[in-house]
Amino acid sequence: WTASEAHSIIFADAAGKSATALGGWGAWTISHNKLLEGRGNWGLRISGMGSTPQELYAVLYALQSFQRPAGLAGEQVIVITDNQNCANIINNGSAH
Repeated sequence: WTASEAHSIIFADAAGKSATALGGWGAWTISHNKLLEGRGNWGLRISGMGSTPQELYAVLYALQSFQRPAGLAGEQVIVITDNQNCANIINNGSAH
């Protein structure tokens, strides 16, 4: 792929729980020359999951967060994640 082929490039990341917080997700993209950011905290269920499921939820919530009124249907979206397992699942699917 090349960046010129994509309608949207979304950067997403997850943070696991710590001693003082349940963790959460963050994401950003550029739309119409404006920086858009999305973020949220995990609930108890997701905070207890491993890093790969959390990264997948971060991508899901990012996609939901950045939907324009017409949605992302029909658009080519590139997702950037720092988790190789997450990238493989997005690109190839999973048996689980």
